Amino acid sequence: MARGPSSRTCIVSAAANTARKLSEEEINILKSHLDAWKDKRSRPGVYREVYKEAKKLYVVGETNRGEWDTRKEAYETWFYIHGQSSAAKPLVKYGKSVTAYDVIKAQKKDEIQRSTDPDFKAKAW
Repeated sequence: MARGPSSRTCIVSAAANTARKLSEEEINILKSHLDAWKDKRSRPGVYREVYKEAKKLYVVGETNRGEWDTRKEAYETWFYIHGQSSAAKPLVKYGKSVTAYDVIKAQKKDEIQRSTDPDFKAKAW
């Protein structure tokens, strides 16, 4: 039996659509509180501050309860999207580490060739 989309999916997509339509003033408010939001212990306080500042904006202004709830979810979505920090990638090391054996092998190359190959003639550089 096929089921329809859950109500949570619809709410998230509505919040995502609203997040795309955030005004510059709202985005500036969110950016100003982003560092505080990254500290997980202070998130409820950050949300309250953002909501208070956003309510003062003309863009948000007088919205009904449903629109305001959707806008609040858009703010939370914005925080989660922009608050992620990418993990530091390990340094990729291209090349070979040189050991003492490698140094000696390079310095004594001619002697090694002579001892293994009697017909070896060293090139005069």
